[in-house]
Amino acid sequence: MKANTIGFYAIKGKSIHNFLENSKAENTAKFLEEVKEANSE
Repeated sequence: MKANTIGFYAIKGKSIHNFLENSKAENTAKFLEEVKEANSE
């Protein structure tokens, strides 16, 4: 089983991890938007 995982470890804020369908730029950009939304406080 293959899995593309991506994560963001925040020193201050919310850390995020996710499983992507693939590692293309569009999916990575969506993940970065999730990080931004989770840490917009």
